[in-house]
Amino acid sequence: MATFSYSQLRNLERQERQSPELMNVGNDFYEAVRRHIRELEGRLEEERARDPSSKKVLLISDELRNTRRIWDSIFERREKKVVQAALSAARSGSHTPKHMTSQEKEFYRRLVDILEENRRVILEGEEVTPQPEAAEDRVQPGEDPRCQPEAGKGPAGKKGEPSPEPVTGVVLRITKDVPSFVGSDMKNYSLKEEDVVTLPRDMADILVKRGAAEKITVAW
Repeated sequence: MATFSYSQLRNLERQERQSPELMNVGNDFYEAVRRHIRELEGRLEEERARDPSSKKVLLISDELRNTRRIWDSIFERREKKVVQAALSAARSGSHTPKHMTSQEKEFYRRLVDILEENRRVILEGEEVTPQPEAAEDRVQPGEDPRCQPEAGKGPAGKKGEPSPEPVTGVVLRITKDVPSFVGSDMKNYSLKEEDVVTLPRDMADILVKRGAAEKITVAW
């Protein structure tokens, strides 16, 4: 399995930001980064046990925080590219994008199916019989499937630690230009018509109510 350092992740985040195509990160990218984060958390715990006020504790804490931030940024940029590719495929039958991980391939397949069905129902008036939801596909309200901890463990696999509050997001298609604004997550946003973005639920609801966006329902 691949391994990643902070500098490699930072370089990959820059490449994902600059390229309209998915970068080749390998099929096990997400698991490799999760493993790297668990290793950082283990090192941090060991250093805190030795000397809570040592310089190493501060350095590892900073690296861990920045690694999580960059990982989240990479995920969101790749997610947007996969969603845009699925929208294009549903409209014109374009080719499947290269360099998707196994999770992204499944996400892409499901999303294309949903978008194509939606177009048939709305544009052609086709009636679709709802299919029973598989147990493994069900996600409880408020849960984020990206951040599910292992059974009996916290987010890093450490026993006895509470799981972080789930992060929920809504995938939107922007239907008209939105002036620059600072969101509830304290990030700066400048949204253009036909952008596909993932936003916190409260922000997404506001944009939908104002007629500036449409929700894209996906199953991960």
